[in-house]
Amino acid sequence: MITLLENLSYPEVEEYLKKKDIVLVPTGSVEQHSPYGLIGTDFITAESVARRVAEKMHILVAPTVNYGVSPHHMSFKGTVSLAPDTMILIISDIIESLATHGFRRVVFINGHGGNISSIKIAMERSKVRMIKGCFQIISWYEMEEVQSLCVDLFHDQEGHHATPSEVSITKYLREKAFETKS
Repeated sequence: MITLLENLSYPEVEEYLKKKDIVLVPTGSVEQHSPYGLIGTDFITAESVARRVAEKMHILVAPTVNYGVSPHHMSFKGTVSLAPDTMILIISDIIESLATHGFRRVVFINGHGGNISSIKIAMERSKVRMIKGCFQIISWYEMEEVQSLCVDLFHDQEGHHATPSEVSITKYLREKAFETKS
């Protein structure tokens, strides 16, 4: 069973925190992924990975940070980009809020390369501000197992953006969105 923070009451969160202090925060972006990929690919995939990890580990998933740093995609209609400073502030506020309530381990499951620097800066600033906790970012698509599988499946066609693996995963997760395109 997946436990989503948004589906709990505050007493349920208090009970959770008596046993565990970890929460996953998916992050992504709203940007083009080729003429065939969904604009929400990065947050859809990050959220899916976070939910599957949470289900296996019996831990919480916070609401997804859908928007990310994507200025290089602004020439494509539908892209919504945050300035790096805005992303840093959002991530910093999320860390501080969660830490204030007792989450000592906040893990960002990232789905967009443009977010990495801003998330790392926010985590560093949180440490400087003496916010207690361990903060980590994992870009799911950079994990060794994922990279190996992508090479096995797609060989030299994989690339770095709007990849066959990204489009395949979102097609699986959001099948209905692709049905309307046929």
